[in-house]
Amino acid sequence: MIFFSGIVLGTCFGIAYSVINNSSGNLEAARIADLYCLKLLSVSLEEANYIKHTKHKMMKKFKTHSPEHIKLLKTQDDYNVGKWKKEAIERLLSRHPKSYKSLVGYHDWDSAVRWLNKETKKNI
Repeated sequence: MIFFSGIVLGTCFGIAYSVINNSSGNLEAARIADLYCLKLLSVSLEEANYIKHTKHKMMKKFKTHSPEHIKLLKTQDDYNVGKWKKEAIERLLSRHPKSYKSLVGYHDWDSAVRWLNKETKKNI
């Protein structure tokens, strides 16, 4: 009887260990995927800001728009970039598995940048 109890308990512990070990691997994979997605989003934002800056600089240099109109366009561009950041994070978070959502270390762009910086420093 003790022999069979040992087999059953050993099997249960083995299954539990396998589930825990597999889920921690899945969590690590999800964390790494988050890192790469956020890095890609941050590079995209840098490129968008560069394009925006260059556009405004060229409009001033070649006087294609009045200073007031350039100021309005800058405001619109800033709004659109802010909207993009908000929507990018919302879309990324919406694609997380339900079991991982409570473990995500960010909820908006600013907290995502802080999380990305912290996680990147861990890996260096």
